[in-house]
Amino acid sequence: MAPGRRSLWGFSLIELLVVLVVLGILMSVAVPAVFGARRRSFDVAAMAYLRQAVAAEEAYAGEHGDYAADLAGLRAMGLRSPAPGLDLVVLRGGRSYCLLARHRRGSLWYAASSQKGLYPTARPARSGPGSDCP
Repeated sequence: MAPGRRSLWGFSLIELLVVLVVLGILMSVAVPAVFGARRRSFDVAAMAYLRQAVAAEEAYAGEHGDYAADLAGLRAMGLRSPAPGLDLVVLRGGRSYCLLARHRRGSLWYAASSQKGLYPTARPARSGPGSDCP
């Protein structure tokens, strides 16, 4: 190539910087959306397991007259072991129940015999027997 002539084969520094800025903007939009979807999927897994536990509690109460006070009673009613990362805590048994379920990367959800449905809570789960269902 003769001196003083520009090559038409490469990109200028400005063009490369513009491409990097556009990619950065796209990543700043896409990455939070992906992590939000993952967290929602963990919450859905916890809620599904909590629904199964509620059904097992009701089946246990139908057979024994009281609600199960621990996971062994629920497993006797057919509740399977949770998926990896999922935890279930039984806070009360007897005349009422309070169940807490959480995936280690999701929110904490609870179901109580006094309320119908599943509810999110910010309260930490305790493994001991208690009467502090949210």
